[in-house]
Amino acid sequence: MTGQLFDASELPERPTAEESVVLGGRPRLRQAFRQQVEMRHASLDDLLSAEHQARVVWEAVSQLDLSPWLKEVCAVEGHVGRNATDPRILLALWVYATLQGEGSGREIDRLCRLHPEARNMKVANGGFENGYNVQFATDVESKIIVGVEVTNAGADSEELAPMLDQQQQRYGKNAREMLVDGGFVSRTAITDAEANHQCLVNAPIKDEEKQRKANKDPFAPQKGDTPQVVAWRQRMKEEKNKEVYKLRSQTAEWVNARSRNWGLRQMPVRGRLKCRIVALLHAITHNPDDCKKVTCGGKLVRHLNGRRIPKSPARVEAR
Repeated sequence: MTGQLFDASELPERPTAEESVVLGGRPRLRQAFRQQVEMRHASLDDLLSAEHQARVVWEAVSQLDLSPWLKEVCAVEGHVGRNATDPRILLALWVYATLQGEGSGREIDRLCRLHPEARNMKVANGGFENGYNVQFATDVESKIIVGVEVTNAGADSEELAPMLDQQQQRYGKNAREMLVDGGFVSRTAITDAEANHQCLVNAPIKDEEKQRKANKDPFAPQKGDTPQVVAWRQRMKEEKNKEVYKLRSQTAEWVNARSRNWGLRQMPVRGRLKCRIVALLHAITHNPDDCKKVTCGGKLVRHLNGRRIPKSPARVEAR
């Protein structure tokens, strides 16, 4: 066998770019069809918010005259050849990548294969990586995880309020105190926690030692401070509150270490909601593993390592 089904002379010739113009046929293109519905009953267009930057890019590119590129398309209606990709798609892709600071074609190709929610998470070095920010809130006394959230935010400064809202929804009230690291600290977060959630924030003062060396009082009120922030600075001046804050590391690091030991190093799924399910599974696994129900005096009491678990968290660590 020669390996050919047809003789070459029997196949129609593919028109050249010049011939396609002479033929007068309209170029056949693989166009973007964002209203196509998948099995999950959501169109591709639904994946982007109405204000997403990609929509602005597409609108701008769609206004451009790309006829010179279309003239180079050899696949035209009425003739053989694979459909060409709409040049608007390729141009919009490069424009959006440029806006995101990405100029590598290979990297753009890799990013296009990822879930849209896995992009553009800013990391500590100032760059961007594909990833998720997993938040666990843990009761300090019982070490039980009482809150879980997953975001694409590279910083934690806006994550405290949503976690407090979650606490309110789960338990009907918030913890009296939240022990958080410096990443959660902002004037807005501290003010909202105390004013709207009746929760005191226990967090370190930024550059405390550096300010001391510069003969500055790190606990003194600063311009722009709300009454809640002023009170926070004064709380962190007291040694007893600094001792309380030490409980955060032994709570958070233990929970983090267990999660890593159970494989929570890299998300096995794509999409924030699916990653949140993974985080919830780790929380569900963590809690029963250390919590057991025992009968005490004919009454069912929840215990963890000999300590009674409160019905609602009083002091919570978040990371």
